[in-house]
Amino acid sequence: MTSISHILKVTKRNYAEEFVYKGGMFLRRISEFRKFENDTQGDKSENLSYILQEKDCLEFRLNGVEQKLSGSLKVWPENDPFIFCMYAIFQDDLPHPNQRYHLDSRCSLFGDTIVLIKDGLEFINRINSYCDKAKVSMQCGIVNYYDELNFSGPLTAFDKKRELSYQQEYRFSFDFDGLGLTKKIFIGNISDIVEII
Repeated sequence: MTSISHILKVTKRNYAEEFVYKGGMFLRRISEFRKFENDTQGDKSENLSYILQEKDCLEFRLNGVEQKLSGSLKVWPENDPFIFCMYAIFQDDLPHPNQRYHLDSRCSLFGDTIVLIKDGLEFINRINSYCDKAKVSMQCGIVNYYDELNFSGPLTAFDKKRELSYQQEYRFSFDFDGLGLTKKIFIGNISDIVEII
C-alpha cells in the first residue's frame, strides 16, 4: 500500500454542508456498527480485539478427555470509542491525466455528495486542536482489512474484515468520557481546505 493522496467523505448533501461550514462531525460508538442490518455499514465483527480460528484453538484435557473449541473464538474489548469514517485515495490508485477516479458503487449508499479534503494534514491539525481543547484522546489512520475466515491474532479499532475493503476507510477514533451512542462535534469552518463535489 502506498501513501495517501486524498481523504474524502461520502455523505448526504445536508450533512456535507454542515461538515464544510461548521466542521460538524457525526460520531458513532464503534459497537453500534455491529447492530446495523445492512452490509454497507453493518459489520458484526467490528472492533474485535482478538480472533482465534478453530484450526488454531488450544486443545484442553479434562479428566483424560481431550476437548477443542468448535468455531472461532472472538473477543471484544471494553473500550468502545466513537469513530468518524472517511475514504482514502492512495497515490498508486490515482488515474492518469484526463481519466476519472471511480469509487466503488457501494459507496453511494453512504450518500450522494463527496467532500474532498484538499489539505489532509491541516484537517487533522484542526481535529487535534478541537481534541486538545476538549481534553479528548484521538487516533487516526488507515483501516487494515483482514481475512475473517483465516486470520488468528490481535486486532484493533483499525482492523475490519476484508469483504469491506472497498470502503478504503480512513478512520478517526475518539475516546470521550460519558455515555451515549452518538455524538456530534464541531471543529469549525473547513471550507478553505475542502471542496464539495
